[in-house]
Amino acid sequence: MGITITNAMRLENLRAFRIVAGFGGIDGTIDAVGILEHEIVSGVKQSFFKGDFVLTSLYPIKDEPDKLIDLVEDLIDVGAAGLAVKNIYFKEIPDEVKTYADGKDFPIFIYSGQVCLEDVVYDLVKELKDDEDDAYLASKIHGLLGSPIGRDVVRRIAYEINGLFKDRVFVVCFMAQGDMREMVSAINKGPYRNPADKALVFGDSILLIHSTYGDEFNEVSFLSRLARKGEWTGLGTSGGLLGLDELDKAVRMALSANKVARAYGKKEVSFDRMGLYRFLSPCQDNYWIRSFYEETVGKLNDHDERYGGNLMETAEAFVLSGGDYSKAAGHLHVHVNTVRYRIGKVKELLNSEEDLASFQEELFVAVRLQKTGLVL
Repeated sequence: MGITITNAMRLENLRAFRIVAGFGGIDGTIDAVGILEHEIVSGVKQSFFKGDFVLTSLYPIKDEPDKLIDLVEDLIDVGAAGLAVKNIYFKEIPDEVKTYADGKDFPIFIYSGQVCLEDVVYDLVKELKDDEDDAYLASKIHGLLGSPIGRDVVRRIAYEINGLFKDRVFVVCFMAQGDMREMVSAINKGPYRNPADKALVFGDSILLIHSTYGDEFNEVSFLSRLARKGEWTGLGTSGGLLGLDELDKAVRMALSANKVARAYGKKEVSFDRMGLYRFLSPCQDNYWIRSFYEETVGKLNDHDERYGGNLMETAEAFVLSGGDYSKAAGHLHVHVNTVRYRIGKVKELLNSEEDLASFQEELFVAVRLQKTGLVL
């Protein structure tokens, strides 16, 4: 859901915008905000989309004012909502351009060089937040994650989330530092948006679905661009491109990687580098996994709750220390013999008759299930 140009001009940092052409289009709708600089040379039609409100200083053509009309024609062709020019290099818009814009009802504004571009972008992106859309999209994701569904149904739901999705997807799940919906709006509506992507608030995280054609994809470059949208933590990725009809799988992978990243305080975790969790996470609803969890983690937690103990905490420290009693003792700030005693109690409580190595393997899996909350 966008904002009309008329209402946008009431925002604090846009009040000084002066309309100079296209008065007949001021009731049009802004769907996103774009920044135009080098795109004048590289290709306006490839960089902007229907509903974009474009901000620019026109620096690349500051010495070639005759090219401005070509720029305006291209923006009109893609269905842009309007153009706002910072009056650094162009103090006024040429009459020829204004006449053309008037005939097309394409609004053109001039604004002072004293107005900060970042403030204008922030005002627009903040106003473009759409909480209702988030709820709708989240319901579609829940539909993907429900009962097993066919590939055709997955693809249909994917297009309901975004009709512009391409045939390959990469999914990211992360925690935003600050207002989640503002960051979602910055991704979906802000400068350099990609209409073939879609971000949404999902629970206490942000889910971003990136789509592309072919198999060429640079994860490092993509995450670097994402970092420009705002600060994030606990980021989990699907670890590679999957087919659009596997979007449910990609989402599950990203959610699992996000859980691991958050559990261990990591900034980023990719599903394909999750080790043991790569097969644990898809099995989280499996009956045997749940039985194992109850027979291990469940018993330790019940014991601690009943007797005010700390066997689960000790087991976790022991596993995270690689089975090293001294390291675990240092982490817990207790004597190493205390750790040895508690781990012996854990082994006894779990009725483990295995040798120490086999017992540690079993404890390793149990602690991983507990720490990441894969089984609840």
